[in-house]
Parts: sequence; C-alpha cells; structure tokens
Amino acid sequence: MKSAAYLTEYILSTGLGASSKTFYPFQRGMNTTEPFWEFLELPENRGYFERMLAAYEGTVALEPVSAILMGFDWTALPADSIVVDVGGGNGSLALYLAQAIPHVKLIVQDRAAVINAATKPVIASVFCHLNGLLT
Repeated sequence: MKSAAYLTEYILSTGLGASSKTFYPFQRGMNTTEPFWEFLELPENRGYFERMLAAYEGTVALEPVSAILMGFDWTALPADSIVVDVGGGNGSLALYLAQAIPHVKLIVQDRAAVINAATKPVIASVFCHLNGLLT
C-alpha cells in the first residue's frame, strides 16, 4: 500500500509520537483524514476493503488452523466458558474452535462491515458481536 512510502518520513519527523491523527503514514499515502477501518468502510473504497479481506484470508492460510489447539489446553476450560475472538474477522477460527471444543461458548467481535462480509455459516455456539475494536 502507498502508506509504506511515508513510513520513513513519519518516523523521522515525529520520533514515533504523532501529534496529529492525520499525519499517520496511512492517511498520507491515501490522502485522507479517515482512520484505516473507517476509510475501508466507505462505499467508494469497497475494492480496498475486499482486497484487505482477501489478504487476511491469505495470511490465515499460512498456518494450519489446528495450531490454535496446540498452544492452550482448551479442554481445561469449564463447561460454558466464554472465549472472545477480538478482531475475529469472518469467524472461521471460532468455527473451528467450536467444533473442537463444543463445551465452550465463542464470541466473534469485529466491526460490522467485516462480520457482514463473512460468507461462512455461523453455528449455534458462535455468536457474532458487531462492534468497533478496542471499545
């Protein structure tokens, strides 16, 4: 993305401490004052949004989804425990977890535009929560 071209300028001029939300490399590269996610959700930027979702799916494919089961003992969670996947995208990871650990309730939290763009079905034990991240 064009943002990378402004990264050096940003670091050298701000010392990594931006004084203005409109000076971040993304805003400079895309000639906007909108934050990243709001920019992608504008109707005229639908192409950027769709490419971002495709890139996300590609990065997920780099690691087997089963890797999530190796780093934590999910079976140790009590029945009806709640696991929240913040920024969970289309919920594909939560769907995999729901099948592997059916005694746990899963919540996918992401921006409305991301969850609404999901094409995979959501099963009963996975709830989608439409919300801005970090709110």
